[in-house]
Amino acid sequence: MVGAHTARSAHAAHTAPSAPGANDDAQIQAQQATEVHPNLRNYAILNSAYALYDRGVNERLKGNYGLSTDKLTEAAELIDQARSISRDGRPLTISATVFFELGQSAEADNDLSFARDSYVHAIKAKPNYVEAYLRLVNVLATDGKLRQALNWLKDGLRECPHDSRLNAMLTQLGGYMGEDASDSDASAATPAAARDSAASPAPAGNAASDKAATSTGAADK
Repeated sequence: MVGAHTARSAHAAHTAPSAPGANDDAQIQAQQATEVHPNLRNYAILNSAYALYDRGVNERLKGNYGLSTDKLTEAAELIDQARSISRDGRPLTISATVFFELGQSAEADNDLSFARDSYVHAIKAKPNYVEAYLRLVNVLATDGKLRQALNWLKDGLRECPHDSRLNAMLTQLGGYMGEDASDSDASAATPAAARDSAASPAPAGNAASDKAATSTGAADK
């Protein structure tokens, strides 16, 4: 008798209509659950990226520029992966910082092409990154690419017109080139968005191929 009562109770519970709104609540909970997992995955990826970034910076400070470049390249790749699964897909703040450090490591290692590309990536992630403009202009000028340096410098001034360092560099570079660098003629002030885009971060599995892949797709101005 007890067994029959239990069976009937189970059947009634199974066939009883759901309370109004119960299905909607369940669907909302299920949707929230699916959204949590990508966030958790992003946190895990970014934690790994931060660890690689710290290692890369420390290696640069110790003078191990090759190892620093490898670790920072891996960090940049992970950050790009995290961005690809985020909701808005916008560049993360840490991305600009990682590429800036990557540029400094490459510059210290006398790899000017890779340094240039890294600074370009940093600027694309953070268009008002004054320090990245300064380093990029210095690298281009050192490499004899004065017109490109001037164009990037003017891009920086469009973003940060009152920055004293950019204005001082503009005066210095213009004087060296023997022209009025403050003149905003169209030939010397083509917006960065209209120029060739920089390469996306290459996979971090092979540091040498990473550098080659990034360098060949740099944004020449």
